[in-house]
Amino acid sequence: MLTVERIIDDLAVCEHDDGSHVHLALVDLPAGLREGSVLVRVNGAWQLDLAAEQARRAKLKAQADELFG
Repeated sequence: MLTVERIIDDLAVCEHDDGSHVHLALVDLPAGLREGSVLVRVNGAWQLDLAAEQARRAKLKAQADELFG
């Protein structure tokens, strides 16, 4: 599983769960990709994992709410 950290020109900078990074060409990634998207590999192709993305965003929002009230 990868999380899209940022998009630069025609590349997505993605982070693995272990904190390492990889650069992927946007042409090899699904439509609708954005910063914060979660990608999983299914049958050799990258796909968006919307449920994992929503869970990640909810967790980050809860942490921000706790910190900033």
